[in-house]
This record gives sequence, C-alpha cells and structure tokens, in this order.
Amino acid sequence: MSGAAAGSRCAHCSRLDAAFSCSRCRCTRFCSPECQRLAWPAHKVHCGQTIQSTAQQGAEEWVKIVGTDAFPGADAGKFADVEAAKRECLRLGLGGFVTWGGAAFLRRQPAPELVAAARPAQGATLWLSVAQLTELSRARAALLPTQLPEVIVDGARLVQKCSGLSEDEMTDRFRKSVPVVLTDSQEGWPAREKWTFKWLSDNFGDEEMPCSDLAPFFKQSDRGKIRTVKASMREFVNYVQGQPSALRSLQTHDERVFYANGWAPFLEHPELLKDVSDRLYCVQDSIPRGDGPGKIFNASLTKVFLGPAGTVSRLHHDTYATHVWLSQIRGRKQFICYSPEDTENLHSHPLDEFDGRTSLFDPSAPDYEAFPLARRARAYSVVVEEGETVVLPARWWHWAKSLTPSVTLMRNFVNETNLRDHFEIRQRVEAERQTAPPRRKS
Repeated sequence: MSGAAAGSRCAHCSRLDAAFSCSRCRCTRFCSPECQRLAWPAHKVHCGQTIQSTAQQGAEEWVKIVGTDAFPGADAGKFADVEAAKRECLRLGLGGFVTWGGAAFLRRQPAPELVAAARPAQGATLWLSVAQLTELSRARAALLPTQLPEVIVDGARLVQKCSGLSEDEMTDRFRKSVPVVLTDSQEGWPAREKWTFKWLSDNFGDEEMPCSDLAPFFKQSDRGKIRTVKASMREFVNYVQGQPSALRSLQTHDERVFYANGWAPFLEHPELLKDVSDRLYCVQDSIPRGDGPGKIFNASLTKVFLGPAGTVSRLHHDTYATHVWLSQIRGRKQFICYSPEDTENLHSHPLDEFDGRTSLFDPSAPDYEAFPLARRARAYSVVVEEGETVVLPARWWHWAKSLTPSVTLMRNFVNETNLRDHFEIRQRVEAERQTAPPRRKS
C-alpha cells in the first residue's frame, strides 16, 4: 500500500479522506491496511483489469517533450517518417526516439533512461512510450494532492462577489478598474453538469494537449528550465485523477505540476459552445462573432485550462491590454491580484504591452529581499468557487493556484473601455514587424 493524498472515499468502508492507494493499480484508495486486506478478494479482479487496460491503452501512445533531446544518444536507426519510427520502436520494444531536422532517430535506451538523460535542445522533440513511463509511475511513492489550503496573504483585501449586475454597472467597473467575482455567470450552462474529467477524456481523448510545469511562459527566465510536454487528453486526465500516467513520471518536482493552459477547442469543436458561452450576461465584449474574417481571432480568445490541484499561473497581466474573465466549471481556484498601479512595485520585467507583463515575485512565498518594492504592493485575494467567474480589467496583475483539480474557461476581450489602448498596441506591433529586418535562417 502506498501513501496518497486525502480527498477520496475508502473502497471498502466508504470513509472520506482515504489516505492510501493500492500499490499495484494505483487507482483504488483505502483508509487503512486492514480495509485493503478485507477488500482484496473483490478488488484483485478489478486491480488486474485496471493494470491490463492501462497497458493496452498506452501500448501505442506517445508523449512528446518539446525542445528536448536525450544525451548521450544511443542511436538505433534513422527514419524519415514519424509513423515508421513509432512502428519500429514498438516492434523492437524501444523507449522512444528524437525528431530533428525532418528525421526521426531511434534511441536504444528504455523510456525512463531517456527521461533521465533529457536535455534542452532547440528544434528537437523527444518522443517517449506512454506504456513504459506508465509502468515507471506505478513505483512513485505518492499521488498528486486532491485538496490544498488557501494561501493567506497578510493585509489582502477581498474581491467583491456579486450577482445580477447590469451591463452598465459592469462597464462602470471596467472604467474604474475594479475586479469582481460573478456568482451567477454560469446559469443555464450544461457544462456545469456535463464537463467532468471523465467526459472530456471519453469525448476528446485523442486531442493533443500542450502542458507545461511553468506557466505562463516567461521568456526572460524560463528557457532551459521549463518542461513542455504534448500528451493526449486521455493521458492528461489520467494524470489529473491520480491514475498511473506517463506525465507523473515526467514531473521533475512535487511543486511543479503540469498545467494544460493552451487548449483552444472552439474553432474545431464549435459544438462546445452549446455547453458554455464565450460571452457573459453583463459583460460588454466588442470582438465580432460569426463566420466572417474575425472568426479565427474570436475563437482564439477563448480557452479551456485544465490541471490537478497545485497548478500555478505565475504573476502576470494579459497581453494587448485586454480584459479577462476566468470561469470555474470544475474545482476551486485562488486568485491573488494587484492593481495596475502596483506595476513598478512588482518588479515587472520591462516588456512591451503586446507580450503582457510578468514578474517573478511570488505572493504565496514573498521574498522581500529579492523584491523589496513588493512590500508596497496592495494585494487582493479571492477563492473562486465552482460555478463562479472572476472578471479582471485590463492590466490587472494576477497569480492563480488550483486548490482542487480544476477546469477553467478563460476569455480575453475588449470593449469601449479598453478598445483604444488595445488597437494602439496592435498597430505599433504591426508597424514594428513591417520594419524589422528579416530573420536569418540558421
């Protein structure tokens, strides 16, 4: 029996906060060794089926670590076609291969050794066998936590929670730069009942999910440190739910869990908008809808974020002076926010507005020696519960942490209160692109 996080019922006595998992299948939890012993005659059948099902499911599945190679590499052949490389890996029982320069290079090492040898390599992608990494994950001592406590920020002010706001009242908040949490924004959304992790896995299991252990990407500091992986939705949901998974084997530190914060499904799957809305009832949104030339742009502004408890979105404000709302369809998420007036106090990296602004100051573990001006910053803190939506005006800084496994719908947008700023930035960026010298090919 392996130690695990609290939050599930014992499979034998149904007691809450079963703190141990079966060491074979890693999927079933018990509150004590005694309960596991008593449940074993019935559980052993399910246990074996779970292991067999997981192995069959992962036998022909792969995860990709972006910008990565394994050094030194023990080559086992070169292929011009990725599918041919996959077939040969399966035939020979190899752990993976590397793609670079339009070719695939097979590696003789098993997948766990390739992970241990992984190093940053621009332009390369390390492909790894899900089946081999899943077996490795069974040996890990602990599952991911399912519940985390709220971060206490000294002196933090609350973000007001409201319902029934009119569009004029909401627009006034944008003009005055005042954030708010709407408690009634998801009324009538089928996703409130429908969008479980199991439903997402069953219906979008083959969808490729980019996920990273640092989010969002900070280009000033993350190169060579971030691990970005592309995995199927099915594999990512296994990871979130604490089942054996390749992603658990790729996690480098308990505090750096993988966060899928780049899924923008609404262009390819417009039917999902029957379950949610990309507009809130009281929020003016000036981005055109419909099938016109702005269709792709509009769809790109609405994303779905998924992750286990512990996913962190580091301190930043969003790009192009856009407003943003984030709606909790599943789980609880804490937001620690700062007004645009605190930009200097947060030791912001001096980037142009089109890239957004970022800060390495961590409000959950403040280091005032490294960031002395942050003592002056006035934090706001709020836990957004399942069914609620936080709305942040343009240039509001925010740090967020999932306190439970979480599904969040996010929308960037503009309206009459930030339209001028938004288009001034876009015009400046476009002018800079047109006058910039062409990039040299390496």
